[in-house]
Amino acid sequence: MTGTEIWPMLDLATLPLAPRELLNFRNQPQTATLVCTEVFWNELRGHLLKPDGKERVVFSLLGRSEGSGRVVYYGYRLLTIPDERCVEQHPYLVEPDPAVVVDCFDAYKQSCTVAFMHAHSHPFCNVASFSGIDNAYLPGTVQSLHEYLKAVESCRPCRFLRMVTGQHEGGFKIEVYDSQMRFVEDINEVRLISRKGLRKIMRQDLGSPTAANVVGFSEQDRARLDRNVRWLGEEGQTAIVNTHVAVVGVGGVGTELVKICRGLGIKNYTLIDMDTVETSNLNRLIWSSADVGEYKVKVAKKFILSVIPDAQVSALTAPVESPGAQDALSEVDVILAAVDNDSARLNLQVLAARTLKPLLDLGSGIQLDGNSSKVKSMGAQVALYVPGGPCLACQGLDLKSVVDPDQRKARRRIGYIEGTDT
Repeated sequence: MTGTEIWPMLDLATLPLAPRELLNFRNQPQTATLVCTEVFWNELRGHLLKPDGKERVVFSLLGRSEGSGRVVYYGYRLLTIPDERCVEQHPYLVEPDPAVVVDCFDAYKQSCTVAFMHAHSHPFCNVASFSGIDNAYLPGTVQSLHEYLKAVESCRPCRFLRMVTGQHEGGFKIEVYDSQMRFVEDINEVRLISRKGLRKIMRQDLGSPTAANVVGFSEQDRARLDRNVRWLGEEGQTAIVNTHVAVVGVGGVGTELVKICRGLGIKNYTLIDMDTVETSNLNRLIWSSADVGEYKVKVAKKFILSVIPDAQVSALTAPVESPGAQDALSEVDVILAAVDNDSARLNLQVLAARTLKPLLDLGSGIQLDGNSSKVKSMGAQVALYVPGGPCLACQGLDLKSVVDPDQRKARRRIGYIEGTDT
C-alpha cells in the first residue's frame, strides 16, 4: 500500500476520473515488456525488499519504443527514496515526502525519457497485487505528475507506470496509464541483460512462458542439434533457438556469423546489408559465382532456410540509418555487427544503448605502405558492448574516423585496403 498524493489541494472527487471509474476503465490494455540491466533490476528489488519487512518506494525514468504491435519500456535510471525521506513507513504503508516526489518529477522533466514509474513493495507476500489504498491514490498521483509538467511548461509526452512487487522475483504487477489516466498497457514480462546473457522473468500469475511464446524442437531439429543439446542442455538450446539475432553487414565476416548462427539453431533473424555479391567478394564469402549480382542478405536468407526451413528471416537492403532498419533493430535481442565503416558502428552503438541491447562488433582491415603493394599492417578486432558497461568508444572506436555518407560512398569504391586506389 502506498500513499503519494503530493498535491493536497487536489480533491479526488473532482478529478477527471474518480478512482472507481478509473479502475473500471479497462479498455483491453496492450501487452508490453520491460527491459533493463540485471544491475538495475537487482538495485530496484534490493531497495524495495529489505530484511526489516517495511514497505519502500522508488521512482524510475524509462524509455519506450513501439513497433509491429510490440511495446517495450527501457529502465534507464532509478530514483530511490531513502527511509528518512518518507513521512510514514510501516510493513503495510509507505508515503514519501511530497518534496522528494517533486524532485523526482523535476528529474523526469530534465531528462530525455518519456515514461515515469512509481514502484513500491508488498514485502508481506510473495506475489503482489494493487491494494484498495493503491487504487485510491492512483488518480491523484497521475494527475499530480501532469499538473507539475503543465506548471513548469513542459510539453513532454508521458506514460505513467505503477509497479508493485512481492518477495518472489516474478511476483510483480506493472500497469501503464496515459495522460487521460486510462489503463493502456499491461507489462507481464521483464527482460534482464547482463554479461552472462539474457534472462526473462514472467509475471508469476501468468506462469512460465507457454508454447505460444517459445519455439520448440521438431524431430528434425533434435537430430540436427543433437550435439548442441549434449553440450548446452535442452533448456540452453531452447533459449538459443528463441533468440532474435540481427546480423548487420553480410560480407566476409558477416557470412561467417550467419553460418555460426545457423549452426547454433537460431530461428529468428534480421539481416541488414545494402550491397550485392560481386566477383571480387568470392575470395572471402561462402557463396558461389551463381550468386553474383544478388543482394547479400537474400543469398544469406536462402542459406539459412536451406537447413532451417521454418526460420523467420527478415532481409533488409537498406542502410543502418534508415527508419526501416532502425525499427527492425529495435525488435531484436542481440546485434551482431560486421560493418565496413565507423559511422555505422557509432549508429549501432547509440541504438544499442537506447534500447538496451548487447552489441558484438567485429571488423578486419589491411593497410598498405603508401602506393606500394607492401602490407604495412593488418588485423582484426572484436568488441562487446553490454548495456551498463563500456561502449565501443571506450573500447577504442575513434569518433574522429566517423565520416558522412558521401565520404563513405567514396571509400566503398576504393575498397577495404587502405593505401591503394585499386
